[in-house]
Amino acid sequence: MMDWLTASNSTLIVDGLKSFVLLAVVLILRFILVRAVSRSQGLTVEARRRWANNARNTLGVTFVIGLIFIWAHELSAFAVSLIAVAVALVLATKELILCLSGAVLRMGGNVYSLGDRIEIHGLRGNVLDQNWLTTTLLEIGPGQMSQQYTGRAVVFPNSLLLSHPLINETYMKDYIVHIMTVPLAADDDWRKAERVLLE
Repeated sequence: MMDWLTASNSTLIVDGLKSFVLLAVVLILRFILVRAVSRSQGLTVEARRRWANNARNTLGVTFVIGLIFIWAHELSAFAVSLIAVAVALVLATKELILCLSGAVLRMGGNVYSLGDRIEIHGLRGNVLDQNWLTTTLLEIGPGQMSQQYTGRAVVFPNSLLLSHPLINETYMKDYIVHIMTVPLAADDDWRKAERVLLE
């Protein structure tokens, strides 16, 4: 009995050390990548932000996959219990799973990227940050026709991408169509007004 406990404890300690080393490697890589991107003179601010964002997300996924590989033999011993726990976790973390699914949809469908102007579920603004769970917008408003920043940052869960339509106003990148109404009196010369607007 003592041999089993000793072997079990040493395995846990080794796996714990492997996890710690993996965490250290991921953090060091993240620091090096973010520093290299921030010092890169050939990239715009938006491109640097995009590279740093992609590095953070990729290293996060790498860390989770590494932990699964490190602890896989321990998890297999509790497979039946793990199924019950997994069902409970799915029910308890349904919204988080939907957010992760929305992030996969966003990345797989190339729905929007940093700097794009989007509107979803009544929220409108420029994309400042995006991660696996949320997207942060620099809000534009008030109203549909406004082009002014409100000064507020709005964070919405990526699960909205699964349940609401998204409008990307900068999809064409170079050109955006905006319709403006110019009120004129019935007796005003509309041709003169058109010339003034086109100048």
